[in-house]
Amino acid sequence: MPLYGYDNCEDADKDWDYMRQMFPVAAKKILSEVEDECDKLEYDGSCMFDEYPDRVYLGRIVDKIYARCSYLEEELTKEHLSTCGDNNEDDDKYLKANQYDCRCRDNRPGCCQRNWMRDFIEVLLFNEMLNRRRRYRGRKRWF
Repeated sequence: MPLYGYDNCEDADKDWDYMRQMFPVAAKKILSEVEDECDKLEYDGSCMFDEYPDRVYLGRIVDKIYARCSYLEEELTKEHLSTCGDNNEDDDKYLKANQYDCRCRDNRPGCCQRNWMRDFIEVLLFNEMLNRRRRYRGRKRWF
């Protein structure tokens, strides 16, 4: 019979670690920077554990990580261009033709060119924060 209200953190942590080890090399490098930044935020009263973390502050953290990882973007772009050649123009036309709306999250027009790497760092940061918040709640509940 299962224990209701019991979060099996050990199994979830094993799954989390296994999935992260399957990340591509560039994602692992970025993830290590994200983990370093989250390590600095892992204390009682941190914004990481706020009920509603501040989006502006999290954006600053993403910017710091992006500044440290920007060399990867250049390497990945060069690698992509060497493997794909000049087919990118057709891909760009296709993507622009299928955009739903040409607005950013804060509804500023004309900023369709999102930085994919910054968005990727943001997703990794939010996922890491969610995992740490889950573990924090589990520890807080039992001790």
